[in-house]
Formats: sequence, structure tokens, C-alpha cells
Amino acid sequence: MSRRKKCRRICAEPRYWQFESIDSGSLEKVVLTVDEYEVIRLLDYEKLTQEECAKRMDIARTTVTEMYDRARSKIADGIVNGKKLQIAGGNYMVYGEQDLSGNNEECRTTYSKRKREGGCQMKIALPCMGTEIWQHFGHCENFMVYDVENGKIIREESVANPGHRPGFLPNFLADMGVEVVIAGGMGGGAVDIFNERQVEVVVGASGDAKKAVISYLNGELQTTGEVCHEHEHADECH
Repeated sequence: MSRRKKCRRICAEPRYWQFESIDSGSLEKVVLTVDEYEVIRLLDYEKLTQEECAKRMDIARTTVTEMYDRARSKIADGIVNGKKLQIAGGNYMVYGEQDLSGNNEECRTTYSKRKREGGCQMKIALPCMGTEIWQHFGHCENFMVYDVENGKIIREESVANPGHRPGFLPNFLADMGVEVVIAGGMGGGAVDIFNERQVEVVVGASGDAKKAVISYLNGELQTTGEVCHEHEHADECH
């Protein structure tokens, strides 16, 4: 299953959407997406580092690198070959500078709340025994996976646990496109990998998986933040 692109947050949409040479006459064009434009704006105009840019847009640093290289290549093609340069499309949500200026918990909570309410599709996974949340992440029987759109569940499926190996399951879920994991207990190694993959982790949940997802979407489910550090395995909690 291909990974759904994560919704990128931007400060504001561009004021200017199209650029072209007055003497080229070329009908060809290149299209820069709005999120690619934002990467260029943050790195080349505001002079942020890639790490700072990643935090602003709520994406991985490696994603910033890929988008930056792609955007610069498009701009170069337009300038060198006299093609019309347009800014259009992309997978993004708009927030003002006041929302993006800090890395505090309030900012992230506001962003998560707005994302739950609409504008982005989400994929949420829960380690389960059937449809009940299993308290030991790495040793669950299956994962209940829910696709969410505009704050509503539109699809659900049960995915068998492919097997417990240190560090495997967090990457397995992230590669599926999962953006939120709701669990009972989880080891620190797994949490670290999820953080690196820009996957939100909510721990301390129990009971029916679907009800937990609905509670999360309603803003009623909060993580306890408790992580098990009593073992060296990367994706279990005894």
C-alpha cells in the first residue's frame, strides 16, 4: 500500500501565483506546488535550517530535502528554458505566523485539533486483540487501521501483525501511511522511531478500538505520555 502524503502546514498562500518571461513566448510551463513554494520561502527567504523548516511544516527533515531539491529543479527549468512558472496544488493546510512561531504544546495541540476537524485525510492504527486495544504494542494479534476524512471514519480494516522484531513494527506502520498510533503501552524505542517518522503517538488507551478513534477525533482522548524503558526492544512493552 502506497503511503498517503502527510498534510504540510504553511504560514500563508503565495501572493503571486504565476511568473513568465516577457520575451519567451513559450507555451510550456512548470508547476511548483504550494508546499514546495513554502520550503523555498522558509529556506531561501527566511534563511531557516532544514531542521527548523521541518518543524514549521510538521514534516520530516528528509522530506524537506526532497521537496527543496525538486522545487529548485523546477525553478531552474523555468528560468533557463523560459517556461511559465505556476504555483498550484499541493497537500497543505494554512496557519498564521502566530501558530507557527513556537514549538510549544499548545501550538501542536491546535494543529492536531484542526487536522482532526477537516482538511486532511488521516490513517490511524491501534494494536489490538480482535477489536480490543492490546496493552503490549509489539505482541498484539492485529492492528485495526482506520482511514479518516473530514473528521469521520470512512474505512476500517484489520491488518495481521507481521511479526515482532526490534524496530520493525513502527516502520511497518509508517510505510503503510499511518500518521497516528493509539496504544495502551509502548516502549521508548518504538516511540523514538515513530517520532522520527513524524507519526503521532497516543498511549494509555484501552477498550474498543473504534470508540478510541472517535474519542481521539472528538479531542477527548489525550496521551498519558508514559513510556516503558525497562527493556531494550524497540517495539514492545511488557
